Amino acid sequence: VQIVTTNAMDRKFLDDAVKIVEENVEHGGIDVGLLASKLAVSRTKLFLKMKGITGQSPHEFIQNIKLRVAARLLRQQPDMNISDIAFYLGFSSLNYFGKYFRNFFGMSPSVYRKSQTADKTVPEPLPGD
Repeated sequence: VQIVTTNAMDRKFLDDAVKIVEENVEHGGIDVGLLASKLAVSRTKLFLKMKGITGQSPHEFIQNIKLRVAARLLRQQPDMNISDIAFYLGFSSLNYFGKYFRNFFGMSPSVYRKSQTADKTVPEPLPGD
């Protein structure tokens, strides 16, 4: 995440946003409208604040957190199918999930999983990386 400002209010806003997304990520249960509602801001205000703090739209922010959760599931749940992870997180198709995952991590979900079992030293990326 590219942070333009480092004030405590923006940090709390981001922390709250991450927590809300992570708590509601199951089965695609989070979208921009729900995030705005839970943060008690309008969709327009959410967009402006997210763009200002992270350089990402709220949709991109949510997708990136979902991808981090997917990476954690790939590491911690080796028996869970990749398609099950994709649909659990609310991705509409396996191809869509694979495309976003590849763009975010630079490798497919299956290659990522193999790299995690082969090399435990690969760090988890930070939000927005």
